Amino acid sequence: MPEGLTGNLAQMPIGDMVRMLTAAGQSGRLDLADRGDRGAIYLRDGAIVHATHGPASGETALRHLMTWASGAFRFEAQAASPEATIHRPATELLGEIAAMAAERDAIRKAIPSPEAVLRLRTTELAGPVTLQPLDWQMIVRLGEPKSAAELVGSMGRDEFTVLRSLKGLVTAGLIEVEAEARPTARPIAPAAFFTTLRQAAAAALGPFATVIVEEEVAAMGTTFEAFPRDQISALVERISGEIEDDTRRVQFQQRMVQVIRQLAAA
Repeated sequence: MPEGLTGNLAQMPIGDMVRMLTAAGQSGRLDLADRGDRGAIYLRDGAIVHATHGPASGETALRHLMTWASGAFRFEAQAASPEATIHRPATELLGEIAAMAAERDAIRKAIPSPEAVLRLRTTELAGPVTLQPLDWQMIVRLGEPKSAAELVGSMGRDEFTVLRSLKGLVTAGLIEVEAEARPTARPIAPAAFFTTLRQAAAAALGPFATVIVEEEVAAMGTTFEAFPRDQISALVERISGEIEDDTRRVQFQQRMVQVIRQLAAA
């Protein structure tokens, strides 16, 4: 490997570059720069031993750098790593990162833009769907349509994890993706919704259900008569958090998913 090898990631993708260096058993530092953003990957005898990007280091920094599609690179042979923060074999790491890249491509096909509008599908599903806790949280947030960016931002989790679960819901047919802008009006929740909510809450919480529902509505700064329809999912989630029994909580969630889907279809 020539000393001071330089180039552009547009011509030599980062994945190909790192695989070439590891396969050749190289030692040194691969410096990366793109419009003021900088990072470095350190190798020792073909093993990836350290990576830096801003305040991040180790595998976190490496995963980010391996997503770069543009920028300049320079390899300094024999440059020593200041520390060792990566200990897994390079083949294992690069295989895992390649799988994540493929998953990101699949996500982009299912959800082509952060501005894409997500809404619950109201048609019949082809078969049963098993929901994980993260899936449930996304569904209740889609009582009213939201852009992909809005939904991801509301979850409080890392973007890749949320988008991967979201792609699964789109593929399963629970959520549909549209390009049009979502409506800005905030209609009021129908009275029938609160009748059903009280019944479902009573089955899960017992005689204190009515008090809990009233307290949660008040805590959200509104009333039953003026309750915004786009806040229904948030209310359901708050009440769900009050149900300690796992079985009853799941039953409550399943019932309310049906109700939310019916409202979306109305």
